[in-house]
Amino acid sequence: MSRRCRIPDCTRNAAPRRRICWAHKNRLYRYQDPHLKVRNITHPEDIRPVVEDRLPDHGLTFTDRRTAARELAARGVHPAEIAELIGVTERTVYRWQAQARQNAA
Repeated sequence: MSRRCRIPDCTRNAAPRRRICWAHKNRLYRYQDPHLKVRNITHPEDIRPVVEDRLPDHGLTFTDRRTAARELAARGVHPAEIAELIGVTERTVYRWQAQARQNAA
């Protein structure tokens, strides 16, 4: 029988021989906070060199990558170059653009 994660409002099962799920275990280990989700934090100072100077940076968070891709696309940069700068595939850039168009409609 599996136990539930002991973190409030978590519906996942606890990891084997643990009291919390893997997601919360990793967040506690990395950030000392079980509720912190790094993909929701945007750092403009991390994005600026990619957008303005076009310097590649593959260490961006998920949200930073999407924000940088959006800003580069607004400046008229080709999706292949955007993909190379932020470290994703060209298909991912096209998918993000399609999702943005769909959300705007």
